[in-house]
Amino acid sequence: MIDPQQPYGSTTPPLTVEHQRRDLALIVRFTGEIDMTTAEAVRKALTAAHNDVAAPHPVVVDLAGVTFFGSSGVAELIVANQRAIDQHTPLRIVATSRVVLRPLDITGIAPTLAIHPDIPTALAPPTDPPR
Repeated sequence: MIDPQQPYGSTTPPLTVEHQRRDLALIVRFTGEIDMTTAEAVRKALTAAHNDVAAPHPVVVDLAGVTFFGSSGVAELIVANQRAIDQHTPLRIVATSRVVLRPLDITGIAPTLAIHPDIPTALAPPTDPPR
C-alpha cells in the first residue's frame, strides 16, 4: 500500500518538523514540502508552539528548509499569524528562498508577516513595530 504522506517511490517523508527552545522563544523548523497533504502537520506544530510559549515571547517559524510551499502553507501562516495576534505571542518567519517568499508576495500576505533572513535576526528584540 502506498502511504499518501509519502511521494511514490520515496523513502523520505515530505515534511519533517523540529521544535527547539531558545530561552523563552520557541523555534519550529520545517524541512521539506508544505502542501495540502502536510498542512495538518503544520497546523498542529504551530498550534502546539503557540500553546507552549508565553506572551510576549515569540514563535519563530523556520522555513529555510522548505522545498515546496503551496497555498495550504500560506493559509496555515495566516491562521498562525491571527493566533499570534490574539495571544500576544509574536510570530516571526525565517525565509529567504523564492519557493517560500514568492507565494507570500503574490498572495499579498508578506507585508502582514514579520519575515526575517535568519534565526538570530528573528530572535532579536524588535527595533520597530512589525509591518
